[in-house]
Amino acid sequence: MDRSHARRYVVRHGYVWMQVRDPANHQVVNALPRDQALEVLELRRQQGFCDAARQSVVTGIGHFYLVRLVPDLDPNRVKLGFTTSLEARLAAHRTAAPTAELVRCWPCRATWEAAAIAAATTVGCRQIGPEVFVVGDVEAMRERLDAFFVLMPSATRASQTHPRPTTTPKARPRSEMRFAEMDHLPLSWLPLAPGRPS
Repeated sequence: MDRSHARRYVVRHGYVWMQVRDPANHQVVNALPRDQALEVLELRRQQGFCDAARQSVVTGIGHFYLVRLVPDLDPNRVKLGFTTSLEARLAAHRTAAPTAELVRCWPCRATWEAAAIAAATTVGCRQIGPEVFVVGDVEAMRERLDAFFVLMPSATRASQTHPRPTTTPKARPRSEMRFAEMDHLPLSWLPLAPGRPS
């Protein structure tokens, strides 16, 4: 979420930004009182924006899904894709297609998405939008995807051939160092904006 969206998100949830001086660089910045900032962070966690969700993005492990977008009108119109949060993705699809239904999902790595889509759409498919297809037989597509994922290694198990690189511990960010000392937390210190720790 960029800073502009973060500002609107906070206002939309009934909070009012205050103008304070950032102790690090003495610039005037938007900030929230400490108790309100903690409420916003808790709200974000409740909505699924937490360390676990962030970890899924970093590792690239999630689910590949097959969704019927409008089963009551066109049961052969499907959406294929990868997500690290299946519930959130389905909710997002249901804003435009309220009757969308999940046909099946499979544990998947983000790097497999293009190959899975290619495997699923080899026969009897016509692409009508980004990752949206009209298919002749949804069950046949599900079977092709079942066959594809049977051939793939475990999406959740760490690869033995590519061990994770070791990293050195990083210095604590300024938001952690002085968090306890501050009465107000600047927008840039909240994990609503990209690149900021929680």
